[in-house]
Amino acid sequence: MYVNSGDVRQQTIWPTAAQIKQRSADKFSSLDLTPDADLAYVIRRAEERIGKPIRIEPVGNEKWETLTALLVETDESANILIRHDDSEIYQNHCILHELAHVIYNHPGCRTAKATAPAMAHSDFSDKVRGRILALESGELTEIEGASAIIEGEAESLAYLLARRLLRPRHQADERIFG
Repeated sequence: MYVNSGDVRQQTIWPTAAQIKQRSADKFSSLDLTPDADLAYVIRRAEERIGKPIRIEPVGNEKWETLTALLVETDESANILIRHDDSEIYQNHCILHELAHVIYNHPGCRTAKATAPAMAHSDFSDKVRGRILALESGELTEIEGASAIIEGEAESLAYLLARRLLRPRHQADERIFG
């Protein structure tokens, strides 16, 4: 079984999709979401885990072609940067994905200024959550397998959170429409 220790060298067995789905279900259950939970409630739960406030900041420019969101931590706060011109529902998905990195306590890397176009936007510190990079001959390279697992975990949990937050508010009324 895969153990997310934050050290890729210790991860010797890659999880199956079913294992990722089950771990995400376990993480989701651990949040103890109330029936009326909304995005603000999920953010508060994530803030409890990270021990600092989480801010959402719409940013972005032409360099954000493939980057849809980024979680950047400072000593004082965690900042989720999202593209300002995406639809609200897509922004919410990106926020949930970044919150999932917090909930999973995914390892970060201290290379954001070198790798993320968002860093030109502000003076945030340099810890990015959910990406793993390694030094090889002085070059930064992403570790594909581990990154895919971490992103898969975040995506799986984000999906579960979205299903809860976007559910019908009045189940009896929904039954009328089938």
